[in-house]
Amino acid sequence: MSEKIGSYHHGNLRTALIDAALEILRESGSSDFSLRKVATRAGVSHGAPAHHFSSKDGLVAAVAARGYLVFAATMRREINLCDDTPSNKLKAICRGYIMFSREEPALFELILSPKTKQHWTEEVTAATMQSFGVLSEVCALFVPPGGREDLLRKLVWSLAHGWAKLEHSAPGFDSGESGWSELNAAVDALNLTPKPAATTLKDS
Repeated sequence: MSEKIGSYHHGNLRTALIDAALEILRESGSSDFSLRKVATRAGVSHGAPAHHFSSKDGLVAAVAARGYLVFAATMRREINLCDDTPSNKLKAICRGYIMFSREEPALFELILSPKTKQHWTEEVTAATMQSFGVLSEVCALFVPPGGREDLLRKLVWSLAHGWAKLEHSAPGFDSGESGWSELNAAVDALNLTPKPAATTLKDS
């Protein structure tokens, strides 16, 4: 990997620094990098990050915001690949959740780290609503148990998140392609009832 991500266009320094930090995160698996190292990777002066980030925490928060957008896009991608039924969409967002944790393991850990949340900004909060919005839209296609939509969201969220974490931490937990059939069975076991007028999420 080159030590620099290349030249950036005037006005895009902030994006270039986030890109550089993301590259380092993916390579090392850790956000324990310095602003100086990020500046070097971006090919700018060591003082350049100060124009956009007062500290490393600010840069890490910006990377987390980017991560939530990638997270949302991954779930959307899976939705757009599935058959247009509420049940399949529900399975798709769970699959997308897990695919994000597989494709971006370091970013997955970063955005869910309590340490990162200590430095959340409005940008991060807005980005979280993108991914949470995908979950909410799909859950809204089903009749919530006891009339509690919040409980339904937590139920689906817990299933997807627990599955993703187990793939990374539990020896012997099936994380291969055969695991999708088990995941689908787990989603079916929730025994959720689609609303009569469930709407489509495709191309939304």
